Amino acid sequence: MLAILALSTLGHAQDFVTDWGDPQIWEQGGVWSRPIPVDDAWRLAMATQSDFWIADLDQGDAFGEWELDRDSKVNLTNRGYLQDNSIKRCPDGSYLIGSSASVDAPNDSSYWTWVDSDWNVIGSGAVEETSSERPHNDLVVVCSPIGTGVLHSNFGGAEAEFTSVLFSIDPEDGVTGQAELFDYKSEGGAIIHDTRDDTFVVAHVSLFFEGAMGRFSPELANLESKDVDFVDGDWKENWSQGLIRIGDYFVVATLARDEEVYDRGEGGEVWIVVMDDDFEVLQRERLTWFLDDEENGANRPWIDRKGGQALVGFDKGNKLGVIEVALDLSAFGVEDGEDTGGNGSGSGSGSGSAGDDGDSGDSSDGDTDGGKKSGGCGGCAVASPAPAVGVFIGLLALARRRA
Repeated sequence: MLAILALSTLGHAQDFVTDWGDPQIWEQGGVWSRPIPVDDAWRLAMATQSDFWIADLDQGDAFGEWELDRDSKVNLTNRGYLQDNSIKRCPDGSYLIGSSASVDAPNDSSYWTWVDSDWNVIGSGAVEETSSERPHNDLVVVCSPIGTGVLHSNFGGAEAEFTSVLFSIDPEDGVTGQAELFDYKSEGGAIIHDTRDDTFVVAHVSLFFEGAMGRFSPELANLESKDVDFVDGDWKENWSQGLIRIGDYFVVATLARDEEVYDRGEGGEVWIVVMDDDFEVLQRERLTWFLDDEENGANRPWIDRKGGQALVGFDKGNKLGVIEVALDLSAFGVEDGEDTGGNGSGSGSGSGSAGDDGDSGDSSDGDTDGGKKSGGCGGCAVASPAPAVGVFIGLLALARRRA
């Protein structure tokens, strides 16, 4: 186990993050490393071979040791031309996946796929296809009782207010509408449902590498927006894609680059940040030192937890990686086993091994026409998960930014 480094920890009464292991990086190619807790085990969702997959993630004998079971890998999207991906657990234990593609132009298309808790495809389709209205890379997904869909950032200059568009998704009807969120750059950010007050909490980073947190109503009114230094000092922040709530606290997994090594390699260092309900930083820890060794940095961070065990996902040089993090649940004011919300509706339930027998979700076989595929699901069956998922409604006025 690694000793906690005082370098990056704020002064406070009790550490929330108490330990972390060495980065585990596997030689096989892949990006978008997304650890997902399922019952008493973990799975790893990943992008490889131009699709989004799920596989078993096996814990070793020592803290921080993990092995990826490639033989258990199951293809969840089956399109063969996808790029960026996002996944979120839904309240009934199913999962909504959003994926981008470059069909006629870079980042001009996106798609949704809905799978059940055993990784069988429920439905899929196009969110937008061959559209020049907005970029579709680094998309964000939300699935909750107060709203479900795929978010994309709009085009905008450096002086423009950030806006994002939510495309509401229904498993039977596909895209049912769209609405705009003001002062939120969903590209490279995160959004979760806060079950305490039925609001949405967001994390994002501006074009100027400045972190921010925010809160939206179910009708998408901007209730709160606050600049947050995820990392202090001369660091450029980026990719705040990992966001969970534990009790009355929020935990963000993000990237940052020290300006002294900003031009070295690519990517950044992985950080974990703990904030209170007012988005005040209580603890921040640096988990990697890749760029200091003149290596390429990490990309696309993520976090989810099962009890006091959290896994941070990332990729580096087209290789998948995870870092195990130990959490002191007493500091968060929750008990082990208490479900207070993770990167979906909680700690997960009901899903079998990725390699279990049954329909693997390989039922989408859309026709090919000159390298461009249709947005349909091919031959896959469509069924509605049990409870009905709410649809985002309305567009309300912009709230003033809070300093």
